[in-house]
Amino acid sequence: MNDFATDEFLNKNIRVRPLSGVTRGDDDAKTNDPYNKSLNDHYNGGADDDKKQEQMKIIEMEEQRREIKLKKEMYLKKKQLEEEKLAKKRR
Repeated sequence: MNDFATDEFLNKNIRVRPLSGVTRGDDDAKTNDPYNKSLNDHYNGGADDDKKQEQMKIIEMEEQRREIKLKKEMYLKKKQLEEEKLAKKRR
């Protein structure tokens, strides 16, 4: 274990590769390699899917908010009518 606590080991420049082993740099767009193009298309499509899902969630939340506001308004109106009826009966 002490072999790994040396200055040489701790200060060594360690390179880390992506899990897939595929590197994607700026030069990928310049090459005509169909493999790299398909990877880029796949990754870009994933971003589009994420945006669509996010937009759908936003739309769902807006619909839920509208429903909640309507229910609250209906409740408040109903409560106000009941209070008015009670006030008339007390007179």
